[in-house]
Amino acid sequence: MLDTLAPPEPFTCPRCGAVSHNPTDARYLYCGRGCHTFPGQRETLATAEADLFREHRIVVDLLAHAPGAVRFLRDLVRDNGFLAGKLLPGNRYSAIAPMGFTTALIVGQVGDTVGCSQRYCYHGEVPALAALLLWTGEGEPTGWHRALDGRRVAQGPDEYDEHGNLVPPGQVYVRG
Repeated sequence: MLDTLAPPEPFTCPRCGAVSHNPTDARYLYCGRGCHTFPGQRETLATAEADLFREHRIVVDLLAHAPGAVRFLRDLVRDNGFLAGKLLPGNRYSAIAPMGFTTALIVGQVGDTVGCSQRYCYHGEVPALAALLLWTGEGEPTGWHRALDGRRVAQGPDEYDEHGNLVPPGQVYVRG
């Protein structure tokens, strides 16, 4: 009987070299350190990523983000009534937040549940969701009309900047 209870064969993560003796690590798509997936599991990961979006409205690349960041984003979207969320490079997230008269794409650090580092306002949910899905985290998302730092995109022919100058439609300016 003791011969049948032998410990599982250890395996080594081909990415980071971690040795795992836990047979469930491969089933849950990460090595013994919980930081990498095993090669050859992209199809399984794509299914898991699609399930995360369908069930929790979050967009993640499971190869690029640690499980803790995925849990943080899932809980953030659920607990704050956000429409969707996405993990970005640099341990950042973005999420779609319904506001009083606009819809915002907010950007913050993973783990920070108090505030955000930037907010971009959109005229409705559809443009905000499109920006969230298309934005890679580099530069700024597209299509916004107002930012948290005071910048605006002129919407019509009668907008003036902080110095009283007329601003052409589509130009970014700071309102005084």
